[in-house]
Parts: sequence; C-alpha cells; structure tokens
Amino acid sequence: QAALVEGAYLKSAQSINDPNRGPNRGPNRGQNGGRSGSRNSGGKRRREKPGGGQFARHNADLLTHFHDLEERMRRRDILADEAVLYQFYDQRVPQDVVSLSTFERWRKTVEKDNPRLLFINRELLVNKAPTQHEEAQFPKVIHWGDIDYRLSYRFDPGHSEDGVSVEIPLDILHQVPRYRFDWLVPGLLRDKCIALIKSLPKQWRKHFVPVPEFVDRVLPRLKAENRPLYEVLGEQLGYVGGVTVPGDCWQVEKLDVFYRMNYRLLDEQGNVLENSRDLDALRKSFRQRVQASIEQSVAPGFERTGVTRWDFEELPEVHLIQKDRHTIRVYPALHDDQQSVSVRLCDGSDLATYYSIDGVNRLAMLEHRQTVKYLRKELFKKKDLLLRSAHLPDRNTLAEDIIQTAFYSACFIDKPLPRKQKEFADLIESGKNNIVNIAAEIESVLLSMMDDLVYLHRTMRDKQSNFPEVVNDISTQLNGLFKQGFCRDAGVFWIHQYPRYIKAARQRIDRHLQRTVREITFGEEIEGFSQALADLRVGEQECPQLVREELKKFRFMIEEYRVSHYAQQLKTAMPVSSKRLLRQLHSLEESIGK
Repeated sequence: QAALVEGAYLKSAQSINDPNRGPNRGPNRGQNGGRSGSRNSGGKRRREKPGGGQFARHNADLLTHFHDLEERMRRRDILADEAVLYQFYDQRVPQDVVSLSTFERWRKTVEKDNPRLLFINRELLVNKAPTQHEEAQFPKVIHWGDIDYRLSYRFDPGHSEDGVSVEIPLDILHQVPRYRFDWLVPGLLRDKCIALIKSLPKQWRKHFVPVPEFVDRVLPRLKAENRPLYEVLGEQLGYVGGVTVPGDCWQVEKLDVFYRMNYRLLDEQGNVLENSRDLDALRKSFRQRVQASIEQSVAPGFERTGVTRWDFEELPEVHLIQKDRHTIRVYPALHDDQQSVSVRLCDGSDLATYYSIDGVNRLAMLEHRQTVKYLRKELFKKKDLLLRSAHLPDRNTLAEDIIQTAFYSACFIDKPLPRKQKEFADLIESGKNNIVNIAAEIESVLLSMMDDLVYLHRTMRDKQSNFPEVVNDISTQLNGLFKQGFCRDAGVFWIHQYPRYIKAARQRIDRHLQRTVREITFGEEIEGFSQALADLRVGEQECPQLVREELKKFRFMIEEYRVSHYAQQLKTAMPVSSKRLLRQLHSLEESIGK
C-alpha cells in the first residue's frame, strides 16, 4: 500500500519488502477504474501526520483547490487519477526511503540543491481544467444588501447537504432575502431552469421544446433578484415563446434536492444549529431566539415602556447594530399597550409598521383624553340591553372599538405612518374635529341594523333543530363579522355595508332553507373561499400594508358574494363573482408566497 503524507506517496516497509511488487507500484484501482480509497465519507482526502517542507503545503493546497472545484462544479473529472501523483513521487523518491524519518532526512538533503524538486505542477494534477470564467460561476460568497453570505459546496447525491449551503448567523436570520437564494449560483442557474421547465405538466412543457434551447435564449435576461426564480423564468419565457405559464403550474417540489439552497444556521460560536431547505420554516422555528439575540445586541435605553405622549424626536424606519462582521437590521415600532405605548424592536419592517399603526393611534387617544372620555360616556348610552339582544359585544368593549376606529379614520387613514413629532402633531390637528362625528356615524350604522340582528338570532334559535346546516353557517358568518375589534378591523367604509349583509342573512333564513344542489354547491364555494382566506391571514401582520388591504378586500368580496346569491335586490358594493374571487385569491397567493 502507499501512504499519503501531505500529498506525497511514500513506500511503506511492507511494500518495499514485498518481492512480488514491481517497479510500477501505485495505488490499486477500484472495479470501476476510478479512484479507490482516496476520500473518506466527508469527501476529504486522508492524510498521515505531515512532514516538513514547503512542498507539502503547496501540494496539499493544490489538491484541496481542485477537489473543492469538483465539489462546487459537481464534477469528478477535474483532478487527474492518483496514479499520476504516485508516479510523480515514485520517480523522485529513492527506494530506500521507507518511513517519514528517512524521507525527511532525504528531503532536506536534496532540497539544498533543488528546493522545488517535490513541488507538483498544477498542470500535472489536472485532467480537465475549468477556465477562470467557469470557476467564477461557483462563488464562495454572495453579496446581498450589506452582508456577505459565505457558501460551501458538496457533491454527494443522497446526502442531506448535497448541493450549495449558505451560512446564516442566527442574529441576521430575519433579514435573509426570502427568494434570492432560490437562484443558487450562476453555474447552476441554467441546469435549474432546464429542470424547472421539465417539471411542468405536458400541456405547458410542450411549448418550450427543445428545453435547453429555450433556456439559452432567456438566460442572458435572468439576473438574480429577490423574487422566485420560476416567476421570473415564466415571464421571460412568455417574452420569447409567447406563452405565459400560470404560477401554480410550476412544480418546484419535484426538483432534485440540490436545486434548493441549504440554509446552515450558525450560533454565535459558529456551531451549526440546524440545516434546512425551507427558509420560512427555519425563521418560524428560531424566531424567539432571533428576537432574544437582537435584544441582547441593542444598546440599553433604546427600547422604552410607559410612553404616554410623543416625547421623542423620531421613530426611525430602521436601526442598525454593528456586530462582528455584519450589520444587524432591526425595525423600531410603537406598540399599543392599552394604557400606554412602548418602543420595541421588530425583526421585519412590515411587522413594525403593523404594530406602529395601532401605536400612533393609541398615542393620539392618550393625548386627547377628554375626547375619549366624552365618547366612552355617550356611545350606546342606555343601550346595554339592546346590544345584548343583538349578540354584540358589551357597551364598553364596543365603544372602545369605535373610538379607536374614529381616531384612525379621522387622523391617519391613507396617510404615511408619522415618524417625527411634528408629523404626528400635524395629522392629529388636521383630523381631530372629525373624530366625534365619525364615532357617531359608526354608532348610527350599528343601531340601524339592531332590529334585523335581533330577528335573525331569534329565528336562528327557532330553526336550529330543523335546519342545522343553514343556521350553523349563518352563525359562523356572524361570528366573523362581529368578532372583537370588528370596527377597527373592517374600517368605516365596510362597516357601512354591514346592514346589507345582515338583511341578506335574514332573507336567507326566511327563503333559502332547502338544501338544493344549487345551495349546496354555493355553500361549498363559500366554505372554500373562507378557508383560503383563513390560511392567507396566518402571519398577516408580517405582510406589507397594501397586501393587508387586499386581504380585507377579499374578505368582504366573500360577503358581497353572499349578498349577490341570497338578496340580489340589495345590490353589491362592487362587481363580484366566483371568477373575480378566484383572481383575487391567486393574486394574494402570489403576493404572500403561499
């Protein structure tokens, strides 16, 4: 056998004493003619205890470099066969060198006259050398934003870490771009695009044959960005092929696992916490730890509690924390704590905006306590029994909901979130005279439908035993319409539509009790859309504000669809149909990424 000592093959005593071993000694080859026994299970070359000399480091670095290229480029034809290495040393090392000690004595002697005798030329090691351009397609770092993300590669089909891995320090997990790493690295982009097209159902795939030629036509147009690769690929295929593939036809889950980035989450000591191909799942699992890490990193005094007036100059959009080799981005928010607000740090800008909308609204209420006190006294005065009969929240709860809605509608709706003290003061000044009127308007709308609500609940109780499906469905609808905080959640415009929804429900329980095929089909449609809405609203607070508004629109499109079916004469607030609902649903799914 031959032993590898930092890249040098040495003759062991056993091989020297073997009379059957001829001069053409070298490592045995496996049955497939490839390299045998050269790598351990981790893909690294086995090494004995290193000897001295510059040659050892030089040769080992060359071997490591080309082995790394094979891992990165997913090839096994870059390095020459190990027999070439053996022959290199066999031609230079005398027969009587049989151990590390004798090798070292010999090396020190010969290197006095020829210092580079044992330095391997890189051309000798390489079977098929990639060009510099080809090497550059498999970078070791991806720069995004102000962060350098380090990459590692593994060519080991079947292994859980096969493919490309990106190292993610725990405290920047929240700011990793959601889709950038879907693009992998330039050297794998073409193959991944081919695999994506081949995964399409036949009726779509047939438009892009031969697949490699279509990919080569669009490849120059593909520049890595923070959008799903399949989405951008579909757009570019539409330009060159004239056929637009629907977003839900791409079957990303069918691709080989190495076409998905492996996210390697690291703790502060650089230890691996978890490997995952699912960034969203990784964020969800480690969110509390990320938040704790952020809180430990922020300077004392930045976060505050018990704030009852805007006594600070500015609420910045982002706060930067310099830590180790990277910058942590966190997002300050004003959090509504009912009796006061607090300044907190969030891991996302959309989440910070979501909290801050309620936070600035609460600050406005705290700064105008007299208006709040007046409305709490006057709203639904002496109407406690009526509210109970209509199955609405109690007077105090409902009044608080209306007051919050009135302040927001009068001062902040459709306005950019105020971040400076003067901006905040100006918005309140411009809207404060409308607060009481808006609150009274909402109260009037709710009072106008009290009789219908009382009738509806009484009739539901009477018909529960004979028509349980209809009654249960209406009950579910009402629970959604009047859940706690419904006024603030719906907003003034949609609160004005509530009386029609209740009248339509009343007509349904009066006229549409029979379970006909038409009614069953419509009920299944409504149930499907309602479930889709519930799924989309999971994590709603982390969506951009515009997306949250579209979610609200979808919610009330479902209510309008009920009106169009059960009480057409009441008309709808917008054109609505099953097709329109589907379009809105698909648009939301694309926006939210579900």
